[in-house]
Amino acid sequence: ETSEKNLRELTSYVQALNVLQPVKIGSLSEKTLDYINEKRVELTQYHTRISKLKDIIKPEENNLKQINKFKISDDYKHSKAFIENFFREYEKKALNISEEIERLRRKIDQINLSLPYEEGLSAKGIDKVLLESGFQTVIYLGSIPKNHFKSVKFFLKEVTDGNLVFWDSESSDSDANQKNILVLTLKEYQNAVSRVLDEYSFQKIESDLISFDRKISLKETLKETKKEFEAKNEKFDNLKKEATTRLLATEEVISDELYRLSILEKCQISDNIITIWGWIPKAKLEDMKRDKENLPFKLELTVNPDVPIVNPAITKRGKVFGAVRGIVEGIGYSNPKEIDPYSIIRFTFPFLFGIMFADVGHGILLSLIA
Repeated sequence: ETSEKNLRELTSYVQALNVLQPVKIGSLSEKTLDYINEKRVELTQYHTRISKLKDIIKPEENNLKQINKFKISDDYKHSKAFIENFFREYEKKALNISEEIERLRRKIDQINLSLPYEEGLSAKGIDKVLLESGFQTVIYLGSIPKNHFKSVKFFLKEVTDGNLVFWDSESSDSDANQKNILVLTLKEYQNAVSRVLDEYSFQKIESDLISFDRKISLKETLKETKKEFEAKNEKFDNLKKEATTRLLATEEVISDELYRLSILEKCQISDNIITIWGWIPKAKLEDMKRDKENLPFKLELTVNPDVPIVNPAITKRGKVFGAVRGIVEGIGYSNPKEIDPYSIIRFTFPFLFGIMFADVGHGILLSLIA
């Protein structure tokens, strides 16, 4: 325990220890609870944003060693400033470049799909310009999940009576579970085709490659688009190198602040004194006693193994009998002065379940005989 004015220092020390398992005793004031809720909402929003950026940048784990180079004062205002500065500097850049790369990738997919379609029509002597500019045809260009491909192809042939041109190709994104398709059919089948595609999660690719509007060849367009795509990827790689360490450091700051709030929730504040009850491994107890003398704030440390609170060791769930532990916890926890019923029930429960299962089997047999 310590003075309430040392709240930040105490939670930071407990967080740095990373061995204390606090137990909820007592209650907090309404003002403190409002503070916790306000900060948790704010930090949760930060965590959502950093997770989104992490999914985009995909940082490598070897960068974790470099995050200690950032020195942040142990104060929430400084932590918040560090987080906000990172988002201000990198969030918009990363999102914009990511969207541009995705747009160009989709365009390359579109061209790769349109090119063989156009060449195939030419080989059959069909004028693609007249086909696209006619009032009796409609074109669908987009992607569908690979596991829906056979179903889509089958139902499109069914609803159009086979009056369609159907082309497909793999996505340029090797990690995408998508298949690109191009469908050309008569307008009289438009509603039926739209219903089938909507049913199977069709994602439209906006087409700007209509033949009669095109000023350069499709192959030249593909070449220019790939060149732009490579330039954007290079720019993204540079941003990734620059932002990765900051991203991981920001994520750690957010996680630390959320952890401090979880500690604060379990504190007891009374008469300007803040107290944390909990369990700590015996091996670490001497370290805490030594630390106490060197801390920048006064800390009172009381050791009492007879305090009737639940030892966290008995709440651990094994892989085999974890479900049984859940049943026991539903009734309540035993304190150190009581016998933990889990040690008995984990052996008797399977036996009781076996009897119950036999009753079900007996009932089924009687039902069949009747």
